[in-house]
Amino acid sequence: MAISPTSPWRGKPARPRIYTGSVTAPSARTTTGATAGTGLSGWYELRRVADDDSVEIAYFGIVGEAIGRGFGKHLLSCAVRDAWALRPRRVWLHTCTLDHPHALPNYLARGFTKYKTETYEVA
Repeated sequence: MAISPTSPWRGKPARPRIYTGSVTAPSARTTTGATAGTGLSGWYELRRVADDDSVEIAYFGIVGEAIGRGFGKHLLSCAVRDAWALRPRRVWLHTCTLDHPHALPNYLARGFTKYKTETYEVA
């Protein structure tokens, strides 16, 4: 990963630049991309759920060389902050065993709690 020469963190991702754009109606879904260095490092999509006055972090992803460097902690904190800024009753997300092994610990560290665990057989 390219680190900005002005970055205060050597060997860690530079503070990301955040770009936000509405992909449908502003009140329904918003996708935010973050760059560190010269390319996309991650993104998240917030989905407003009017039925129960909640916001789902529908998608959250870290790209390429940003994986495993602590970038996800900062980006998830931004996603949680932006979700709560919409003033929902709750903020939630789904995860599964196909996600990166650090995903669940990151979610728990940002204040999420396990709500339900399900087991499925994949054929």
